[in-house]
Amino acid sequence: MNTNSEIVAVVSQGLLRAAIRHLIKTYANNADVMYISSLKNCIDGKFCPAYLILESNSIPEPVCFSLEKIRSKNKHGEILLIENNPINDAVKSFVSDVLYINDNEEIIIEKLRRFFIRIENSHTFHVDDTISDREKEIVKLVALGKTNKEISDILFISPHTVITHRKNITAKLGIKTIAGLTVYAILNNLIETDELSAE
Repeated sequence: MNTNSEIVAVVSQGLLRAAIRHLIKTYANNADVMYISSLKNCIDGKFCPAYLILESNSIPEPVCFSLEKIRSKNKHGEILLIENNPINDAVKSFVSDVLYINDNEEIIIEKLRRFFIRIENSHTFHVDDTISDREKEIVKLVALGKTNKEISDILFISPHTVITHRKNITAKLGIKTIAGLTVYAILNNLIETDELSAE
């Protein structure tokens, strides 16, 4: 196993595992995930996954010390902590994001979606003028979840023209997924993250 490019999860709850599987399929191009029962290999530095998802009850006490050891061995990995209760800032400083079980379903899905978008787009998209203004409009609308038909209605162009623009965008940027275009749109200030929440 190449632990530098895999997703590792220490998650015992069946519903969370099912949600993670669904979101990996949707937002991370069906990336491989390995479930493990203990964080020992991550703490020892034997596993250094690019993406680590863990329930707080899987972290050996003291929690801060364990997370600090994981972070010292895996400086660039993304860590998503699944927690039941509020945590202190010291713990937050070692993780990429915290998902609270008591959050409503919409918040949980959004946090997981954002985490998995990072997996799909682990390289950085630079601000550039590679695509035309019309293509930027289409990228924005695609990122906001609009269909080709909806985009054609909004921009007063044919659906065929929308498809042609989308093929050109893919060829120019090398981004083939909606998740990828969403990250591109955010990093290039074509949309704000709160616009995604409103959709």
